[in-house]
Amino acid sequence: MHPGWARTPAVSEALPTFEKLTGPILRDAADGGDTAVWLVATRPASHSPHFWHDRAQRPTTFGWQRPQDAAMVARFLAEVSAMTDTSREWMAVRD
Repeated sequence: MHPGWARTPAVSEALPTFEKLTGPILRDAADGGDTAVWLVATRPASHSPHFWHDRAQRPTTFGWQRPQDAAMVARFLAEVSAMTDTSREWMAVRD
């Protein structure tokens, strides 16, 4: 669950300029806690990865971060290594 950006002592102390710039749109503590309280009170059906914001499940990644075809990634990295004349040893990190 993410409360969104809320006006709290932690935000005020750690990010004073951020608070000044976003002050009009920051949530108050009650708005920040709304989804957490709602989740406990209603126990809605959920699916992995169970990330909630504003009483709705949200993706945990951007579209370009979602799962990829491993074989295509390996071919791409092999081509980059060949084009740049670099070792393919680093590719094991991606496995």
